[in-house]
Amino acid sequence: MLSVAVGPLSVVASAVGSAASLPVAAARRVMSVKEGLPLYAGLGALTVIGVLEWPLAVGAGMGYAVLRRGGLLQEPDASR
Repeated sequence: MLSVAVGPLSVVASAVGSAASLPVAAARRVMSVKEGLPLYAGLGALTVIGVLEWPLAVGAGMGYAVLRRGGLLQEPDASR
């Protein structure tokens, strides 16, 4: 029998949140283009060639737009 010990929920949630934000931080460094054009073009291209189904591409695009509008993906202030 395999047993896995997990720490307190707050520690696990914090670790998951940190892990989930790493790709966002990396994408912000690589794709500094405003308005996300490379992302939308990439989603469209992957959908056209059949790598992604259109509902997944639409969902990813909408999620990206919501995150940009909500502030998570906005550029940090230079004064900080």
